[in-house]
Amino acid sequence: MHLPRLTQRNVALARAAWGLTLAGCARSDSGSAATRKVAALLAARHLAQSALVLRLPRSSLARRAWLADVAHGGSAVVAALVSERWRRLAVTDAVIAFAWAGASGGAV
Repeated sequence: MHLPRLTQRNVALARAAWGLTLAGCARSDSGSAATRKVAALLAARHLAQSALVLRLPRSSLARRAWLADVAHGGSAVVAALVSERWRRLAVTDAVIAFAWAGASGGAV
């Protein structure tokens, strides 16, 4: 089995697909209004981050874009610690954010 090479472009394209998925969730009728707003904000962030990396791949900002994922993951960990109601979602969100950070930081 041949896996695609983990390049900055491939990660950015996958991130764009994730952003579009979140945008679809934000427009759905399921979930609370707050959940849809969070999905819309996350979609915008992922789409903007992927656009930046695709447009300016050699910029220092694009090379450090993974830090946004680390910050996001850290905030989700804090949310998991302080909110029993949102703990499961926050932990899942943290895992996803740290996975994006690892993929983005490890891409060549």
